[in-house]
Amino acid sequence: ELWKLYQKRKLNIRESTLLRYNQQLANWFNNVGDIDILDVNVDMVYDYIDVRKKKVKTKTINEEISLLRTLFRYAVKWDYIEKNVFEKVDNLKVTDRKKIPDLTIEQINALLKVLDPKTEKWFEDIFVTGIYSGMRLGEIVRLTWKNIDFENNVINIEISKTDPRVIPIHPKVKKILLQ
Repeated sequence: ELWKLYQKRKLNIRESTLLRYNQQLANWFNNVGDIDILDVNVDMVYDYIDVRKKKVKTKTINEEISLLRTLFRYAVKWDYIEKNVFEKVDNLKVTDRKKIPDLTIEQINALLKVLDPKTEKWFEDIFVTGIYSGMRLGEIVRLTWKNIDFENNVINIEISKTDPRVIPIHPKVKKILLQ
């Protein structure tokens, strides 16, 4: 009932996100049952987490708990419950991320050899900037001249997935920027 109410009052999202949320809630109901929100307690949440740990990655569990935390926050706001038990449950530390292997020098050189410098120079510039700076693709494409400090030989990344970063400018990246 809370989910239906939340959808009616708050939800304005893409269909694919709605499907994912429905699946996350189905996981909760399949493990805990369709119980009254007043009966949900912290022990029940941790039991759910223990069961899910055997089946899925911690990132998935964190997403499920985050959705439930949000739903229960609205249940408090709308005076259905007094306390949000999910506020007492911290996200799990994600330790089971898939390791993406580093590119070898041979792989980098092989990629650069197959690029056509006349038609794919833009891609080569982005690739080389990423390789020699460690910047993410989104950070590279959002670069503006105000981010570049040639005097101190650094790039200032203000909007990042983590915190603002200062990145030294490698000579190959400097050459690209100056061109």
